[in-house]
Amino acid sequence: MREGRGEIDQHTLEEAIDRVVAGPAKKSHVLTEEERWRIAVHESGHAVATRSIGQVVSAQKLSIVARGRQLGTAAHMLTDRDAVMHAQSDLERHLVAILAGTAAEWAEFGEGSTGAMDDLHAATKLARQMVTSYGMSPALGSVTIGEGGGEVFLGASLQDLGSIGPHTLDMIDDETERIVEEARERALFVLRENWSAVHETARALLEHETLSGHALDAVLATVREIDVEEIPLPEQESQRSAET
Repeated sequence: MREGRGEIDQHTLEEAIDRVVAGPAKKSHVLTEEERWRIAVHESGHAVATRSIGQVVSAQKLSIVARGRQLGTAAHMLTDRDAVMHAQSDLERHLVAILAGTAAEWAEFGEGSTGAMDDLHAATKLARQMVTSYGMSPALGSVTIGEGGGEVFLGASLQDLGSIGPHTLDMIDDETERIVEEARERALFVLRENWSAVHETARALLEHETLSGHALDAVLATVREIDVEEIPLPEQESQRSAET
């Protein structure tokens, strides 16, 4: 058997799952201490935010072991039920969870990194679906945009988008950007309210490289729950200041 193991144990099963989901571990790539700390902060941001906003209701697993093209992993989408429908508030929480990694990088280092590419792609795709497929944009209304239920991509040619006019395309761009930016601001708020937990989780990741089960629960025990819908956005704060 691999690694000289004579039997299949829990570690073997978890490694097999990780290989299927994220690819084999990159043992040949040696990360610098700065890279390891950045990845640890990024993945800790995911864990702390999802725990704080109630996105996760069962197991989590964090790792800073590079696999495939991923520098780290946060398996944080496990739930206690198979949802067949998602409310708008569910999707908004999901966006906060997706963007919490890059938000943690901005809070810690004052800038993002290329490691956030997959997160940003996923967030943009979901936000665009909320605008064009789910009728969750106040500016565009409760309509589905695009012929044949096809996905509307930013920058696509007008010929590919049927009867959609340039003004509507601009509105789709604006609304997608607004939804993503609001989710990022909410993620930053949640993480700043739980910053000590982010650092504690990141330090534990540096020491152990992978956290799951009781070990992860222990470092996340101090995370404070926050209702995403009650987080004030910057423009709301400005309006309140102007009114007072």
